[in-house]
Amino acid sequence: MKKKKMNDALSILILIASVASSESLDCHSCSNVINTDGCNGTMSCPVGQSCYRNVSLGEQNLGCVDNQRCDSHAAVSTIVGRSVVSRKASTCFECCSTDRCNIALCQHQENKVCMDDESVDCARLNSIFSICKDVAHARSVCAKFCGLCIVDGNWTLWSTWTACDVTCGNGHQFRSRSCTNPSPENGGLACVGDMIMAKVCKTDQSCPIHGGWSDWSSWGTCSVTCDMGLQLRTRTCSNPPPSLAGKPCFGENTDSQLCMPVPCANGGWSDWTSWTSCSATCGGGIRSQTRSCSNPFPSPYGQYCIGSTDRVESCAYNNCETNHCSTSPCVHGQCYDVSHDFLCYCDHGYEGRYCNISDYYCKTNPCDHGSCVSGISDYKCNCFEGYVGRNCDIRNITDCFDILHKNISSKSGVYNVFLWKSKVVKEIYCDMETDKGGWTVFQYRFNGSVDFYRNFSDYERGFGSLDGEFWLGLENIYEMVSRGKTELRLDLTAADGTTVYETFQNFTLGEKPYYTLHIDQGVGTAGDINGLSYNNGSNFSTFDMDRDGNSNRNCAIDDHGGWWYGGCAHANLNGEYVTPGTQRPGRSEGGMIYYSFKGIESLKVSKMMFRRV
Repeated sequence: MKKKKMNDALSILILIASVASSESLDCHSCSNVINTDGCNGTMSCPVGQSCYRNVSLGEQNLGCVDNQRCDSHAAVSTIVGRSVVSRKASTCFECCSTDRCNIALCQHQENKVCMDDESVDCARLNSIFSICKDVAHARSVCAKFCGLCIVDGNWTLWSTWTACDVTCGNGHQFRSRSCTNPSPENGGLACVGDMIMAKVCKTDQSCPIHGGWSDWSSWGTCSVTCDMGLQLRTRTCSNPPPSLAGKPCFGENTDSQLCMPVPCANGGWSDWTSWTSCSATCGGGIRSQTRSCSNPFPSPYGQYCIGSTDRVESCAYNNCETNHCSTSPCVHGQCYDVSHDFLCYCDHGYEGRYCNISDYYCKTNPCDHGSCVSGISDYKCNCFEGYVGRNCDIRNITDCFDILHKNISSKSGVYNVFLWKSKVVKEIYCDMETDKGGWTVFQYRFNGSVDFYRNFSDYERGFGSLDGEFWLGLENIYEMVSRGKTELRLDLTAADGTTVYETFQNFTLGEKPYYTLHIDQGVGTAGDINGLSYNNGSNFSTFDMDRDGNSNRNCAIDDHGGWWYGGCAHANLNGEYVTPGTQRPGRSEGGMIYYSFKGIESLKVSKMMFRRV
C-alpha cells in the first residue's frame, strides 16, 4: 500500500513536469496549413463530421471524420491541431466542430472558459503539493479549483490601413487593434504593445504653398524736416512666396505712422494796435487795444503765443450831466428824470418799466395750461409742467421731432419738452432748418466762451446756455435717444469757412455711469475713416472719471476734454477751443479736432444733434 502511494505521487510529479514543459511548445506543423482554404476548397463535410488534413507524411489530401475526440482515432491520429486532453502537447491535435475550421490551425487562442485540466485531480494535487500556491502552474491546470479564473488580455488582429490623411504631399496611414481577444478579466494582464500603428504615405500630387508675409522693414525717414509728416515701412509676400496655385498674402504691404522731428516755428506776438475810442465821453468808460499771434504765425505743431490777445483801461473820468428822458424810453407813458435814472408814468392799460406791456391779450386767458404774459402786440404763455405749445394745449412733447411733426413750430429756437421717462420739463434747442429739421442739439461750440474741460458730474447734468455754447447733459441725451431708433449728425466748420457734415445711424448711449457710445459707420462729407466711429463702443471719460480702457494714460487729461475716449480719439469735439486753424500747444490732439476733416487743425464751429427716425 505504501509503495502504491509513492507510485501515485511520482506520477503526479511527472504530470506536473510534463504540463510545465509543454507550455513552451509550438504547433510545429501549422505552417503547412495556414493558407488552406478548407477541405479541397469545394468539399463541405456532412453534419456530424469535420474536415482534417494529414501532414505528418507530407501528404496534401483532405477529408472528413466524425466529430469525436481526435486522439481516439487511430486512423487519423495525424490530424494537425491540439488535443482536447493534452492541450499543448507536441502532437498538436485538434478536433474541429465546424467545416473549414482548420484554416488557421494553432492560431486560435486557448480556451477562454475558466476550467481545470481534465487529466488532473486538482483536489488531490493541492492536498499533496499545495498546487494552489504555485500560481503559475495552478492557472494552467487548476484555475477553477484554486479560484484563479484570470484571463490575460490579448490583441485582436490589426484592422486594415486607413486611407492617407492628406490629398497632397506626404501624410500618414493608420491601423489599430484592441485588447479584446479576450479582454483582461479578474486581474489578468493587459496586452503589451501599441494599439495604433502608423506609416508614411505619399500622394501623387504636390500641395499648394500659400504665401506668407515677411517681417516689416525698419521705419523710413520722416517725410518732413519739421512739424508733422509720415514714416513708411514695407513688407513682401515672400515668406514663402505663393506657388502651385497657393493663396496670395492678404493685407497691406505698406504701413505708415505720424512723425514730427521738431516744430517748424513757434508763434510770436504782433505789436499792440492803437487804443480804441473811449466808450463814453464823460462819467467813466473803457478803451481797448489788441494784438495777434502772427509775428510769425505758429506752424501746425509750433507753440502758440502765451498771454492775452487784448487789454483794456478806463477812460473819460470827467463828470457829466445826463438827461435820461431825451430818448423817450417810455413807449406808452410820460418820462420823468430822477437822480441818475428815469421813471415812466404809464398810460391806461400799460405797465412795466418802459410802459410797453399791455394786459389786453391776457384778459381772456388764452393759455389752457399755463399763465399769460401780455406784450405790446402779442402775449406769451408760461406753460405748466408737461405742456407745450403757444397756448399750453399740447401734452407729451418729448423732443424736437415731436415739435416739428405735431405742427407746434417749424422755427429753430428754444422749446420746453416733457421727458418721457423721468417726467420732467426740460428746455432744449431745436434745429428746424438742417436736412428737413426736427434735430435736438446737444452740443454747440462756436467761440470758446464756455470751458468744456469739466468733471463727470457736469457732463452728466449738462452746462452752458442754450443761447450760446452748451452741452445738454448725458442723462438727458440717454433718456431722449432711448425712446426709439435715432440718428446722430455732426456739423463742422473750419477756420477758412469750409463746412462739412457726417451722419451716424442707430445712435444710442449705454446706461449710467458709463454712457457707452453705440453708432453705425458714418456717411457724409466730413469722413469717418479717422472719425467718430473709431470710438464706437467706448465709455464716456473725464479727467476725474477715467473709463477709457487705456491703462497707460488718462485720455481725458491728455486730450483736455470729456469724450468717448478709446485709445484715445480721432474726433475730439469737446477738446480745448483754441484759435481756429491752429494747433493746441503741447499735445495738439487736445484741441477741438476731427481728424478725417482737418487733421489736428482746430475747428471753428462744432454742432452735434440727434433726431428720431
